[in-house]
Amino acid sequence: METLLNIEKAAEMTGVCKATLRRWDKEGFLNAERTKGGHRRYRLSEIEKYLNNGIENHRSWINQIQESLKENGINEITDREIAATINSLYSGNPEDFRCSGRDNVAEIMIPFRMAPHINIVRDIIEGTEK
Repeated sequence: METLLNIEKAAEMTGVCKATLRRWDKEGFLNAERTKGGHRRYRLSEIEKYLNNGIENHRSWINQIQESLKENGINEITDREIAATINSLYSGNPEDFRCSGRDNVAEIMIPFRMAPHINIVRDIIEGTEK
């Protein structure tokens, strides 16, 4: 029998928040099974697949964004806020981040403190900043 993880453990392992995991489940990116009570359970094999395929790029982007923010005198933004911004702006697939097409900041769910810095995120992920 395969190991199943609750949403808290899956969020901890992937480095994304529970809301992102719920959205990925709805979008079919990282599917969860449901208990009789309706709680999500994630297959360990699927989490490991995600980690093996995408976390290196994701972590690299977060580091580059954090470095760029610091160069601009912005030190208080957390890695979790950056990751949430990446996941809000892009499709959620760490192997193939395509812009979701939602350009209006008011229409997307991003951490408030990241709103002024969206162009830094886009530039790094889309490869326009070195």
